[in-house]
Amino acid sequence: MKAAFTKFATLIILFSCKSSDRPEEINYSGYNDQNILLTGYDEKYEWNDSLASVTLKIPDRLDTFYKWHRTSDCLSCGWVQYRFADRKYPQFAEGGFYWTFVPDSTYQLSICHKPVRMTPDSIFLKPLSEKYTNDGFYHGGGLTLNDSAKYILKDFKYINERAFIISAYISPYSYLTRSPALFVVAATNLKDRELFFVAECSAKDTIGFIDNMYKSFLSIRIKENP
Repeated sequence: MKAAFTKFATLIILFSCKSSDRPEEINYSGYNDQNILLTGYDEKYEWNDSLASVTLKIPDRLDTFYKWHRTSDCLSCGWVQYRFADRKYPQFAEGGFYWTFVPDSTYQLSICHKPVRMTPDSIFLKPLSEKYTNDGFYHGGGLTLNDSAKYILKDFKYINERAFIISAYISPYSYLTRSPALFVVAATNLKDRELFFVAECSAKDTIGFIDNMYKSFLSIRIKENP
């Protein structure tokens, strides 16, 4: 009886070793690899593409890409934006304080950062910490009113050794369409800049949007240049 118990215990140990807590490999079928060079102003206020390179996996349906400098009344007030979008929906590169064209729906993923380094006191996401999980700006990047978002997900995660704040929520108005929209946002810091990955869907086909964009965020790799 003792021998039988010893054999049974050994089987349990072997099974436990095979059933480790290693994360399951993510299935990225239906995605494609993308690499974007982030462009900004250097110390001499000259454009260069030496900020960093970003690689991530993008859902195949986001088949259109464009980038632009969204200027404002001051250099530090503008944004450099890079966008992957579904061509079945209106494409629009917003600019300035306001715009008159309002698309009826969107399905897109935008990457945004300031063109110049920010002063330390103005960097809201420093330090990145879980203790701010109830702050509306900390989760969402100020894209919607703090009391209007209905959160589905609030997460703090290290992705490829970089800290990210990840949020998913429903807003009563879209960033572009001013109609209800679903947002999935990942935020981090990069060279004295806040870096946002903003997925927005104000289309009717929202099935799988959160899962698809969350998987995309988990593939983010950022290589900072000197």
